[in-house]
This record gives sequence, C-alpha cells and structure tokens, in this order.
Amino acid sequence: MENTTGLIETMYVLEGQIALEAYHRKRLGEGLSTYHIKLDADKIFSEIYKAIERHQQEGPELKVRFEIFPTPTASSLQIKVSAFSRKELKPVKLGFAHELRINAASSNHLKTTDREIYDEALCQAEEKGMDDMILCNERGEIAETGIFNLLWHDETLQQWFTPALSSGCVAGVQRAYLLDSGKLQERICFPEDLIKAKSIMVCNALRGVLNVAELEY
Repeated sequence: MENTTGLIETMYVLEGQIALEAYHRKRLGEGLSTYHIKLDADKIFSEIYKAIERHQQEGPELKVRFEIFPTPTASSLQIKVSAFSRKELKPVKLGFAHELRINAASSNHLKTTDREIYDEALCQAEEKGMDDMILCNERGEIAETGIFNLLWHDETLQQWFTPALSSGCVAGVQRAYLLDSGKLQERICFPEDLIKAKSIMVCNALRGVLNVAELEY
C-alpha cells in the first residue's frame, strides 16, 4: 500500500458539524470515481461522524483528516480526529518556492497522498522563516501553496481572483465555496500579479480564509 496513491480530505468541524460538507462530499465522490475506490461516500461520512462523536469532549472545534487507499480487493480508510482552534490562526507570510514546479498537464485537481512537492515547499518555508511557499507550474503560472489556495484582489476591476484550475492547483473546498458564492473568479495568475496586488489572501477548508501579511519574492 505504501506505493499506492490515496485520497485525502481535511475538514473543519464546529459543534459536531462538518463545515462545507457538501463540497467535501462532491470532491470525495470525484476522487472515488477517479481512483476506482469501491467505498460508498455515505458510509465513509457515517464513519467520520462516529469518530467525531467519540472526540467531542476535546472541544467545540475539531480537525478531521481522513485518507482512503485503494487496495486489490477493497479499500483502506484511515480517520484521525484532533483538537483545533481557528482563534489561534494568524495572517501568513509567503515566499516563492525555488526549483519546484507543479505539473499542470498531469494534475487531476484532487487532494491526494502524493504530496512530495507540497512537503518540500513547506520545508523551504520553514528554512526561510515563512509560513508557506507559492508554487508555479511549468508555464510560470501561479498554482497554489503547500497547503492553501491563493486569492488576490484586482483594484482596477474591484474583483477577487484565484488561479484557474488549468494552472494545476488542487480544487480546494473553501475555494469552490467562494467561487459558487460569486465572491471569487478564476484567472491565470503570474508572480507579477501577486506582487502588485494590494490585498492577498489564502484559503483552505480547515483554516478558512486568512490574510497574507508578507510576500517575499
């Protein structure tokens, strides 16, 4: 199983309820189909809620991370629930990853256990005293960071944008919600677009939306 790519979902739970659950279910369903995993999404979420119930004494906010691996005869499901607090989150500091490129041509936009490039970006961030690093694709377009989708505000158009899926980013759950709400639009993004932007944010399902306090090029 160590050589098999699995699916990941990381979720924020408040008062026993998974935030943006419908979006997690949709992405999970797409992943199960793509990787031919013979597990039913409803049964998976039933197991997740059982795990959440067992951990409710840890506080009103929880983090759930689950991984699903296809195997020759069945599928392996791993669920981990832990305490979490959005109140402790702060604006993030970002840099640009060096010698790392997202392969947009081969991206399926799912969140998987194939995370070597993301882990390396986070290692670079730690070395530089940053929170995360921005990853570009083979065409020089900005895709995402190690753990976040990116958002930036165009002052001229008075509109928030996020890199297009065609740039190779993961189809983030929080990103999808913001797109559906009409608060966000997709656009190809290059480093200069972020550098000149007056407002930049990042988002993911666990942490929500956070301001970018510093961008180092």
